Amino acid sequence: MAALENLQRALVADKGYRPLDADLQAKTGLQAPAGLDWVGLGDTWGSVASVALVRADALSVQDIAARAEAYWGLVNAQRAFAGKLVMGRGIGKPAEVGLGSFGVLAFVFENGPGPGLVEAVQGAKRGSMRDKTQLVAWSVDAPLRKVHGHKGLPLAVQPPRKWMEGVLQPM
Repeated sequence: MAALENLQRALVADKGYRPLDADLQAKTGLQAPAGLDWVGLGDTWGSVASVALVRADALSVQDIAARAEAYWGLVNAQRAFAGKLVMGRGIGKPAEVGLGSFGVLAFVFENGPGPGLVEAVQGAKRGSMRDKTQLVAWSVDAPLRKVHGHKGLPLAVQPPRKWMEGVLQPM
């Protein structure tokens, strides 16, 4: 089985992500952008999370940027489904803090990434922790069974990069 299919299966079976299929699109109004091979929705600590998988062997730097921009639209749209955290009790009204929307965009290179592509993927990161809406982009090097993560914040991402690398290991 190919790396993308292994990741897709494990995201559903082990992490509880739900494929953004026609049924879920109808229920949520969210649309899976063109050019993404699989999108799964989940949650993490009350925030809305998604993972998108893309077959990347034939992609150019411009293709990577275009797919990241399309997925960024979905990550922003899913923010409407994020929860709220109520903090404080006692004197006065409790404060409500809106939670965020986070996305992991995994470019899966079944034959390994070519020169400059890991850096192009890392440059596809969007958003900020302050705005509570963020997309990180990772390169999955299937032959080496390695996931090249994003640079900088956030430090903790669900699903973890090391977990993805574990899925790539032979059974």
